[in-house]
Amino acid sequence: MGIPLEYVLTILNKRNMVIDWIDFYGDSVKEGWKEKTFIMKVESALEDYGGTEYRKQIMKRLKLYKETGMADII
Repeated sequence: MGIPLEYVLTILNKRNMVIDWIDFYGDSVKEGWKEKTFIMKVESALEDYGGTEYRKQIMKRLKLYKETGMADII
């Protein structure tokens, strides 16, 4: 049970806060999320919250992070 990620993004934005996507990715993996699940859930929420360009920028950074091998140290 939980609350929609796009709702969390809206609340955080109103408080001038952001999600640490690197930690969120690492924690989701630790909790057993498959990469496909993470991508599907996060892309959907980002698109709903900030639109296509916002989603593309966040996902581009996460992909770069993963490709550089930094994700392996979490």
